[in-house]
Amino acid sequence: MPVGKITADQFVTRLNKGISDRNSSHDTEIGPIPDIITNPSAQVFEKQNDSIVKVYKLITLNEFEQFEDVDVENFVYNEAMIRNQGGRSSGTVTFSRATAPSVDVTVQRGYPIASLPDEETGATVVFVTTEEKIMYAASAASYYNLETGRYELEVAIQCTVTGSAGEVGVDKIKRPLRPLSDFDSVTNRNRTSTATEIETNQQLIDRYKVSILGTQLAVRSGLQLSIETTYPDAGSVLVVNPDDPIVTRTGIGGNAVDVFINGSQSTTRTETYEFIAKEQLIILQSQPAISIIDVPGYIYGTDYVFVKDTSGVSNSTRAQDGIKFGAGGASPAVGASFSIKYEQNILIENIQNSFLDPDDDVGGQDPLVRLADQVDITISAILTVMPGFSSATVKSAAKDAIIAYVNALGLDNDVEKSDVDAQVRQITGVDNFVFTVFDRVGGTGNADISIAKNEFARIAAGDLIIS
Repeated sequence: MPVGKITADQFVTRLNKGISDRNSSHDTEIGPIPDIITNPSAQVFEKQNDSIVKVYKLITLNEFEQFEDVDVENFVYNEAMIRNQGGRSSGTVTFSRATAPSVDVTVQRGYPIASLPDEETGATVVFVTTEEKIMYAASAASYYNLETGRYELEVAIQCTVTGSAGEVGVDKIKRPLRPLSDFDSVTNRNRTSTATEIETNQQLIDRYKVSILGTQLAVRSGLQLSIETTYPDAGSVLVVNPDDPIVTRTGIGGNAVDVFINGSQSTTRTETYEFIAKEQLIILQSQPAISIIDVPGYIYGTDYVFVKDTSGVSNSTRAQDGIKFGAGGASPAVGASFSIKYEQNILIENIQNSFLDPDDDVGGQDPLVRLADQVDITISAILTVMPGFSSATVKSAAKDAIIAYVNALGLDNDVEKSDVDAQVRQITGVDNFVFTVFDRVGGTGNADISIAKNEFARIAAGDLIIS
């Protein structure tokens, strides 16, 4: 039910048609001639108003029985919803033969079998096998059924259509639709499973209304929307449920929900610690840490190193980032106090603390905000500049364009050569641009870089070499 703009010319056409639709019998048979000016106009406007009323009822989801399926489908698609086409009934069929096979015999995946015609309607239902099964000649005896005296192979099947039409009784699926050379019969020993029908408009609208509740924090989409709108510096946001393999912690009651972002806000912390021992991890008080700025009196890399947590709570307020003094370097005396100056990603802490507000209860879930894993990439390329243009200027513009593009990519955004090349090709003066290295830092490959859903790509100026 698309409702488009109606122009003045189109209204004129409709009004003219309304006037010309006047019935000549009014003059000769009925008597009084109707008003041929206002009546046609009123009829045209009434039809237009009917369309507007229909749209209003669709938006408010009132009296939806009058809508066509496509009307409802287009409306709920605003919430990225599509109609459930119904389930497919499934079950098993048994292929059998009277004699033991002398060679391995196979039932291919996708082999079609039909049911016997329905006694009332004459309709048949087609099923296909969903797996490949082999009857091995070397172990033929294991396929022998003492009750039937036949060699049997059971194979899973699924109906080709959705809904209750695929619910078939025992011994009804008996008609192979391709030659059955290695077996002499096939049937279903059990009835097929119950299947749901295609979703009605009522069911689809009910599900749509439930999806609106997805703006609540306890729902993944609601949690994501809340963070994106409240913390614009969070960048990309990915909410991952406990059943996802990238969630490696249990959480409270098994309800661990990891919230990955790729944004950062740096704050400087200076804190005092008591030295315990060399090779002992000294955990920073404010997590997660970005980098160590200074440990007064000691040299980074010689006396101590920064140790990032790599567990299932890394890059979160529960992380255990810290420093460790090496055995061979200088260190404070045991029990002595010393200070550490470091950068913390305060954005992670701020978002995490927001869940402590009773108004932001997340329904018994255990959400943990984490900085996604940064993938540092390296690019080397050869740039050819058109005659008459400054090589230095074009090269600088190309570098700026690449860095700006890559460093704006979000979570799960692959870094593709064609996209980077397109950024450079837009620069005036570029004649040719050829990649020689396109890889993660440390690699020497020259291919598109895949980024996982909890990763984001970044490139430093020093890792971009254009010659």
